[in-house]
Amino acid sequence: MKEGKRMCIDFEEFLHQRAVIEERYARDMLALAKKPGAKDEIGTLKDSWLKMKEDTENIAQYHMLLANKLRNELELKVREFHIRQREERKKAEDTVKRAQAHKRRCFDNHNRAKRDYETKCREADKAEELALTHQGTKDSEKVNNKHRRAKESSEAADHQYKETVVVLEEARVHWEREYELCCVKFQALEEERVDFLRNIIWIFTNILSQACVHVDERMEQIRKVLEVCDIEKDIDEFVRNYRTSSDHPSEIVYQNFYQPKQNSNSKNIPIPHKSSDKRPLPALPPQNSAIATIQSQESQDNYSSPDEVILQANPSDHYDSLSDKKKVSVLYDYVSQGQQELNLKVGDKVVVIYEEDELWWYGQDMIGNQGMFPSTFVSESV
Repeated sequence: MKEGKRMCIDFEEFLHQRAVIEERYARDMLALAKKPGAKDEIGTLKDSWLKMKEDTENIAQYHMLLANKLRNELELKVREFHIRQREERKKAEDTVKRAQAHKRRCFDNHNRAKRDYETKCREADKAEELALTHQGTKDSEKVNNKHRRAKESSEAADHQYKETVVVLEEARVHWEREYELCCVKFQALEEERVDFLRNIIWIFTNILSQACVHVDERMEQIRKVLEVCDIEKDIDEFVRNYRTSSDHPSEIVYQNFYQPKQNSNSKNIPIPHKSSDKRPLPALPPQNSAIATIQSQESQDNYSSPDEVILQANPSDHYDSLSDKKKVSVLYDYVSQGQQELNLKVGDKVVVIYEEDELWWYGQDMIGNQGMFPSTFVSESV
C-alpha cells in the first residue's frame, strides 16, 4: 500500500510538471508567432509565411488547451483518486488498529491474570504444606484457616484467569477477522489503483497522440499553401508593383551660349555617351534554339540613349552607304525590350555604328532600323 501511495503521488507530480512544460512551450510559441517579420514580402510566399505564423499560433493555443486538459482531466482525477483511496485505506486500518489494541489489552490482562493465578496457586500449596505439618498443635486451626483462605484465593484467580483466556481468544478471533477484511480491502484498492492508473496513462497517451495529429494537420495546411507558392507569380507581382518606366531620359547636349544657332544643329550629331551604369547583358539562348526572348520589364535600361542620334541616310541605300563600318552576322534571335533596341533574326546582317561598351553596340539592320543590340548575339562577318 505504501508503494501504491508513492506511485500515485509520483504520477500526479509527473502530470503537473508535464502540464507546466506544455504551458511554457505554448507561451513561447505564442510569443514567437506574434513576432513581426518579412512585412515587406509580397505574393504567394507572403501567404505561406503568414500561414505558417497563423498555424504556429494555432498549435500554441492547442498546447495551452493541452496543459489545461492535463491538469483538469488527469492530474485532478489522480489527486481525487489518491485522496479517496487514502480515506478508505484509513478506515480499514483504523478498524484493524482498534481490534489489535483490544487484543493487546486482552493479552496483557491475560498475562496478569495468569501470573496472579500462578502466585495464588503457590501460596495455596505452601499453606497446605504448613497445615499438614501443624496438625494436632495449638496453631493447627490458625494454619488451617490460612490454608482455606489461600485455597479460595487460588480458585478465584483460576476463575479470573479462565475468563481472560476466553476474552483474549475472542479478541484474537475478532482481530484476525478484521485483519483479513482489511487485507481484502487493500487488495481491492490495489487492483482499483492499478486499473485506474493504467486507464489514466492510456488517456494521457491518447491526448498527446491527438496533439501530434493536430500538429501534423496544421503542418499539412502549411504544405498546401506552399504547393500554390509560385515563384513566377511572385516575380510578376513584384514587377507590377515596383517596376519603373522603360523610357530613357533625353540626351543632354552641349549648348553654346554665344552661338545659339549651333545648338539646334548639335542635336543632329551622333555623340556616343558613356554611362557609368551599364545595362546587364541578356543571357545567351541555348544552342539550337530558334527563339531567345528576354523578359526584363523590371530592369531599367542604363546604356546611352540613342533618341537624338539621326543618321543622314537614304532608306533606299541605308545599308550600302555604311560599307566602311564593321558588319556583323546575327547568331541568335533577340526580341527588343523597347523602342531603343533592334530585333535580331538569325542570319541577318547588322552594321555597327558605334560600340557603347563591350556588351552593348549601336547599329543599323538591313532595312534601316537603328538601335542597341547585345554584342554577344552577333559575330563579325567574314
